[in-house]
Amino acid sequence: MSKAESAASGAAGNGGDGKVTTLDEAITSTRAILNLGEVAAVLGAHRRSVSRGVADGTIPSIRLGRRVLIPRLSFLAMLGASTNDTTTAEESAA
Repeated sequence: MSKAESAASGAAGNGGDGKVTTLDEAITSTRAILNLGEVAAVLGAHRRSVSRGVADGTIPSIRLGRRVLIPRLSFLAMLGASTNDTTTAEESAA
């Protein structure tokens, strides 16, 4: 399998390595964090609009230095989207 095919299959299956660009991908992703660009793609909005939503508290976020990270499950809960991920932080740590 070529590098391009591997990258395409990883993104399509979204095993955590591919970029999240749709709500379905956000729901099925195993990643804990999304970035501003991914949230903008899911919402169909401009990245600057997402930054404003983060700034005013509309979109849940975590600041790590200058980086803005959006917790995937909090973001999906904000949208009212249900996920199949039922594990909690306590279960993951055990």
